[in-house]
Amino acid sequence: DREKIVPDTAGLYKIQELYVTTCFSEAYSALPPIQAAKKYETAYIDAYRKLETEYKNDYSKKSNPEDAVWMNYEQIVDSKTLFSNDTFYSYGVTVYSYTGGAHGMTTTIYQVIDLNQLQPLTLADIFDERNLDQVALIIRETLARDLGYNEVSKLSEIGYIVNEIRPTENFYIDDKGITWLYNQYDIAPYALGQPTVFIGYDKLKLFIKEDSPLYPLAQEE
Repeated sequence: DREKIVPDTAGLYKIQELYVTTCFSEAYSALPPIQAAKKYETAYIDAYRKLETEYKNDYSKKSNPEDAVWMNYEQIVDSKTLFSNDTFYSYGVTVYSYTGGAHGMTTTIYQVIDLNQLQPLTLADIFDERNLDQVALIIRETLARDLGYNEVSKLSEIGYIVNEIRPTENFYIDDKGITWLYNQYDIAPYALGQPTVFIGYDKLKLFIKEDSPLYPLAQEE
């Protein structure tokens, strides 16, 4: 029932605004997604072309033309729906950007929209602050186990910054639990990529606030 999920046109526009902001920044939030994408693309190309003059001026000063190497830029923005029901809409936006150097950078942003409030769901909406340390411990233990280790201390031996492995706002929810994603360099070196950690509601529901909009869904699991 679409009307149950999005009760009115204003609600639909608000969801669209949140989605466009996640993809392209708040500067494009008032535009429909296709228009926002086209304007973002144009702005990106224009910014790149402004650099062309700077590079050409620099190259003209080179005594050896072979030293003049033009910089190739690339950016890819992709999004996908991760979960939706009558109460929540979870999606992810991944941006790959290359502006020179040894490698590009991939950044993924997860977003959960509370369809009743038409606002992003935050950690504060789910957990009391006093319980975040316990949730952090569960995340660390789960990550270690997923990687085949029995002790959290083993994570530091392979490059993880254990103290930085905490619940962040970069999460999405589904009907089974919460998945956190850590972008490159957040908790580990670039080579370890983007670690994701899924925690089922069976391990989290003890810490989820009873007045949280997520509480009913967590109790179903």
